[in-house]
Amino acid sequence: MQLEMDVVAQNRTWELADVPRGHRAITLKWVFKLKMDGAGAIIKHKARLVARGFLQQEGVDFDDAFAPVARMESVRLILALAAQEGWRVHHMDVKSAFLNGVLKEEVYVHQSPGFAIPGQEGKVLRLRKALYGLRQTPRAWSAKLDSTLKKMGFEQSPHEAAVYRRGSGGNALLVGVYVDDLVITGIKDAEVAAFKEEMNATFQMSDLGLLSFYLGIEVHQDHSGIALPPTPSASLS
Repeated sequence: MQLEMDVVAQNRTWELADVPRGHRAITLKWVFKLKMDGAGAIIKHKARLVARGFLQQEGVDFDDAFAPVARMESVRLILALAAQEGWRVHHMDVKSAFLNGVLKEEVYVHQSPGFAIPGQEGKVLRLRKALYGLRQTPRAWSAKLDSTLKKMGFEQSPHEAAVYRRGSGGNALLVGVYVDDLVITGIKDAEVAAFKEEMNATFQMSDLGLLSFYLGIEVHQDHSGIALPPTPSASLS
């Protein structure tokens, strides 16, 4: 719980405030999860601070909640292209991605259970950035990532909102986005490495290395990392 609060504080997610007339504060709750390895052994105890977004009213507390994600056909197309061209496919994950989304609405929440500021228990928190559980959080994160990639020189596909390309010819780099998971492939390993450095400088990232499993698809790459065609046993979960 303290680690989660530290991340929220480092991200400057909120500021102490009074509830203005005509507004109401949303309550928060803690959600706990056990992360296990393939053998079922517990490897991490995780706590997530979540807003009770089901209390929000559309048109009052939020406007849009839709956020695009890559279609499965697009993911398969990226993998097929990488296999055909012999490109390596890399996998990255954005840590606590939703906490990076900037809110355009005025949202207030009660102080988190167990972490109220002494002497300020009667005040609430005005959110600068999104929290898990808010109805508009996925859209806020999607907008943040979209603007970030475009500042890095990427162009969004006109046919698939969650696929981006930077460069052309021998310098082409493709990125497929599924919420906070990034599939990265391109002709030059140097371009992939440069992109990873840019993302690490912008967000807290997990570099998962060469892609092996993604959205129920098992991806086989040989010892040199070159993508091979999917086996007949590959299936969607």
